[in-house]
Amino acid sequence: MTLPADDAGDTLDPALADYHLGLLLDSLPPVASPAKAEARRAAICAAFRSMHPRNATEAMLAAEVIAAHHVIMDCYRVALRAETEPAEAARARNSAAATSRVRLANLRALDRQPAAPAVPRRSPPARRDRAPAAEPPLEPIPVHERAYVPRDRLGAPIPLWRWSDMSMTQRRAAFADPTLVAVREAALAEEAALIAAQSGTDADGPAPPGDSGLTPPPAAPS
Repeated sequence: MTLPADDAGDTLDPALADYHLGLLLDSLPPVASPAKAEARRAAICAAFRSMHPRNATEAMLAAEVIAAHHVIMDCYRVALRAETEPAEAARARNSAAATSRVRLANLRALDRQPAAPAVPRRSPPARRDRAPAAEPPLEPIPVHERAYVPRDRLGAPIPLWRWSDMSMTQRRAAFADPTLVAVREAALAEEAALIAAQSGTDADGPAPPGDSGLTPPPAAPS
């Protein structure tokens, strides 16, 4: 598969482009029919050309951007299936968010404008001289936010598989979209109140093993 030059300014060796595209296509799972395989190949070539890689480093970044896109879509496919467990869906969404940040960093590294050719012209009068406008700084790539970790009344983390030991507020925060700050803050406030209440009753002895303190124990028989 030889990738044609998009314009006369392309300087990337076609053999190098073919190499990276071949690695990318080999890393993807097979499709059901030759027609779908050809459609995917054409879409990948078009995406690769649109990023205009000019050297080996840019070709590698462009291929990684396309690979990251396929990983992100596969994560969302898992997260949106009706039969997916809540914990698995949350992991898939977190993986998609982290991979999106990597893809964004690669796109920013590739997003550059070619220098305009110098055009000789007269110097303007001194009274019209102005300092060149400063370029706005690039927005920093947000770091990966740690997912919410529920805690019991002793402050110990509760594994996701022990969802029955969590309150309803903690379940919403643990398995919901991590960008829902209000849900996470409500769970943290609830935990802080339980931990504070527990610190005042430590003299009564340790809590029984496996007791999260979020669900009241059954009453003793009379």
